[in-house]
Amino acid sequence: EEEDQLDKYKRKYESLTKWIEETALKGQILRAGISKQLIKSPCAIVADMFGWTGNMERLAISAAHQKSNDVEKNYFLNQKKILEINPSHAIIKTLLQKVEEEDQLDKYKRKYESLTKWIEETALKGQILRAGISKQLIKSPCAIVADMFGWTGNMERLAISAAHQKSNDVEKNYFLNQKKILEINPSHAIIKTLLQKVEE
Repeated sequence: EEEDQLDKYKRKYESLTKWIEETALKGQILRAGISKQLIKSPCAIVADMFGWTGNMERLAISAAHQKSNDVEKNYFLNQKKILEINPSHAIIKTLLQKVEEEDQLDKYKRKYESLTKWIEETALKGQILRAGISKQLIKSPCAIVADMFGWTGNMERLAISAAHQKSNDVEKNYFLNQKKILEINPSHAIIKTLLQKVEE
């Protein structure tokens, strides 16, 4: 029964362990896996079956008789460790959710590439900074959003209506003239229909 549960966790968290191995900690760990022991901690670094534990490494480093050219010691000290995750921990569950959301976003980006390209190069050419997939939209088909360093609509309205505004305010004019990003909702019927029309 315990092994069945472990197999379920391995399948469920496969995208997260893969992301840890190939992106987050690429080249820094031997592999990522599901822990059988962890209860309170979200994760732990453990030695491979034939590797040295943290205690063994500390003993080897602090040993009075250590040699700087000890080949065996240097070999074991340079072995990569395994990152074990606790599938029941809230942090790990949240990380899995984020990785799955990013995977879904990547799929949508590939699927709607022809539509976003059409919007940028034909429908709204020169009017927007770029078109992309939204992470937030649920009911609306699309939305205009500010770039990371741009002003939101509320900030623009405040700047325009401010009593102390100056007609030659260079900073205000710069930000008011910045192009926005058009984000589309890939789950909306209008966006799906637009994609279909563009691909035809």
